[in-house]
Amino acid sequence: MFQTTAYYYVLSTAAVLIFLIGVMGNLAFWLGGGPAVSRRARLSWFLRKAPVFILNRRTLWAFLSQVLLQTQVWRRGRLRWLMSVCLTWGTLELFFVGSLGDMFRDYGLASLSKDEPWFALTNEVGGLMLGTGVAIALYRRWVLRLPQLGSNWEDSLVLIWLALIAATGYLTEAGRLLSEGVPQGQAAYSFVGQALSRLGPGWGGIYPYLWWLHAGLSFSLIAYIPYSKLFHIIAGP
Repeated sequence: MFQTTAYYYVLSTAAVLIFLIGVMGNLAFWLGGGPAVSRRARLSWFLRKAPVFILNRRTLWAFLSQVLLQTQVWRRGRLRWLMSVCLTWGTLELFFVGSLGDMFRDYGLASLSKDEPWFALTNEVGGLMLGTGVAIALYRRWVLRLPQLGSNWEDSLVLIWLALIAATGYLTEAGRLLSEGVPQGQAAYSFVGQALSRLGPGWGGIYPYLWWLHAGLSFSLIAYIPYSKLFHIIAGP
């Protein structure tokens, strides 16, 4: 299968490494003394102290309450909270269940099928959550035009980027259902992909191209997160 080629693993590994380097750089900058401290000194501090900081009970509690549950955002507004939760949980679910699940299956570390009811439904819900979060964000930015959001082009670019990831993900699923001839009963759990496969039967013929487009968009965004305003998902709490 083309998903398991060396090109895919090179792309995914590069994206994760770039992401981790960016995270390390940010943590070393903020927690190691800021711009007044040399890069070498910040890196030395990071290697010695960051693991202790990351595994600290207060840090873990902050991650649970403020990143996963978004308690700070809840106090600032219910619509903003719904947007933030949908974006965070949708992204985490699609990465850890979908992407990592596929990788574990390819390596033989887990017995998974994309058409198992729980696996298919989880991915469909994750995609819908991501799409809902993007829709709310675009509504707040382009319709409500809230003054605190400003008109930064990077913010709109990231939202469109996320929307494309969600859309190409569903189109890829539709193409897979058609190209693999998945029975209707099994395909029903991938309800969005199944609906799209009925609307556009030609998706099956371009499934490999859709898959690579979706993978490219997803991995490039992962690599971009620590170097963009998206990092506030981690840095804010």
